[in-house]
Amino acid sequence: MAEEELQTQVDQIVCVVMPKDLYAIGIWYEDFQQTTDAEVCELLARQKMVTANDL
Repeated sequence: MAEEELQTQVDQIVCVVMPKDLYAIGIWYEDFQQTTDAEVCELLARQKMVTANDL
């Protein structure tokens, strides 16, 4: 179980919902479309700018 693995790396784990059997993340979302490479690159570039501005 992922929770057991994380416990050695963090101080506390908070789970709002923890189903007994989690088969696929996508079943929990109304829209779980694939993210394109271009979208990922744009988001990373935006975050890089925000992080740089915070320094």
